[in-house]
Amino acid sequence: MSKRVLLINPPSANASFVPPPGLSYLSASLKDYGCEVFGIDAAAPFRRLTLEEVMQKVREVSP
Repeated sequence: MSKRVLLINPPSANASFVPPPGLSYLSASLKDYGCEVFGIDAAAPFRRLTLEEVMQKVREVSP
C-alpha cells in the first residue's frame, strides 16, 4: 500500500500563475518513491481557497 501525501501551497497575497517549483520537484520525488501525491494550490489567483475549503479538501484526501 502506497503512502498518500498531500502538498499544500498556502494562500498568499503574492499569487502567481506558475505553480511553485519546489512543490513540483517534491511531488516528482515522492512519486518516484511510490507515494500517491495530491496537491492543493490555495494561492491560485483564479481560485483562492478559504481555510475551511482547504480543510475540507484535506479531509477528502485523507493523507
